[in-house]
Amino acid sequence: MADDDAPGGGPAAQLMRQTLLRELARAPADDSAPATRLEQITRKLLAKAGEGELAAIKEIYDRVDGKTVSATAALDDGPKPRLLKWMD
Repeated sequence: MADDDAPGGGPAAQLMRQTLLRELARAPADDSAPATRLEQITRKLLAKAGEGELAAIKEIYDRVDGKTVSATAALDDGPKPRLLKWMD
């Protein structure tokens, strides 16, 4: 399992989540501070979400709260044992 697949994500996922949370807490008009590329991308994502773009909104929720698990995936315990009976 890769680091980014682990619960909570790996270092890159955690950095993205921290940046997103920091940008969410920042005042919208505070663009005077120099920004890293990650902060610029995050601000663009937040702007798109603010315009109502559902894909951007979903991405933010997935990064902050984690992706939702479908009901069938949550209940899936793997392969089920099968009993085969030969009939002559």
